[in-house]
Amino acid sequence: MNDDIRKLECLDLIDTNSIESIIVLTNNNTDLFDNILKSFIEDVVELIATAEKASKENNFLDIKYSIHSIKGLASTLGTKRVAEIAKLIDSKIKEGLLEESKEYIPNLAESIKLTIKELNKK
Repeated sequence: MNDDIRKLECLDLIDTNSIESIIVLTNNNTDLFDNILKSFIEDVVELIATAEKASKENNFLDIKYSIHSIKGLASTLGTKRVAEIAKLIDSKIKEGLLEESKEYIPNLAESIKLTIKELNKK
């Protein structure tokens, strides 16, 4: 686990090219961009809370759903580290390594917090 996380924690939090592409797609509409960021933040905060609760309850269906959703949202917005950690957890679940997948959830939660701080600077 440690090697996987160390590699992922070296990734940038945010892919600035993705953010710039989204800004261009919004025709530089800052209100729309702010709404996209706000929606992303609200969604990932709710989803990681669900994953953390599900982890404590050994509810792997809810973990899988939450992590898969985080992976998609993070990939779309260009929040690289969150996307890659979610991808790792998702792959562990698909491989049947359910207990191991739970070990990464705190790392994902921390990366989400750091990413939100960084996004709030934008």
